[in-house]
Amino acid sequence: MQDVMADHGLPVGQQKASPVRLTWQPLSEPLERRVRDVLDGWHETPYINVPPVRGRGANCVGLVAGVFDELFRRPEPSYLPRLAPDAGIHQDDGGDRTITALHELTGAKRVTDGSIQPGDLIGSYGESPASPERKAHILIAGCDRWRLLHAYRGAGKVVWTSVGVMESRIIAVYRVPNRERWL
Repeated sequence: MQDVMADHGLPVGQQKASPVRLTWQPLSEPLERRVRDVLDGWHETPYINVPPVRGRGANCVGLVAGVFDELFRRPEPSYLPRLAPDAGIHQDDGGDRTITALHELTGAKRVTDGSIQPGDLIGSYGESPASPERKAHILIAGCDRWRLLHAYRGAGKVVWTSVGVMESRIIAVYRVPNRERWL
């Protein structure tokens, strides 16, 4: 797969189908190695609605907070708004709140050139094609082309998935600035 379709437009809950091509862009080898090490460390972490701890538990928002705390080597864990198990990013109104909180946490900005890179945040409808009732979900682009890491409630843990599985559900891509600080 060389590129995928995504809708880059309106806030969560208001998207319409207007596909845009996404193209994969690798990072420098040292940055990719750092991202790979951090993401691989979170793989298989149990899906639990608790403050994120690698290997012990995280939900989708906590996974992002934990990964970026680790990438930026923050001494204290980041604070994110407390979300009920079926609220927050998984609902129309909470999706916007969560994207705002993640922006404040990471400084991520919407990607408008159609590219996707390791470490990018991917906003999507639902956590899987089998969960259409979920309005929004957040995933992290991995270093292997078109692979995404996310806390998947249905699997009960943090898992890898492919963009192909999620491509019709991608809403937007967000990129974190100052990646050189990850080294």
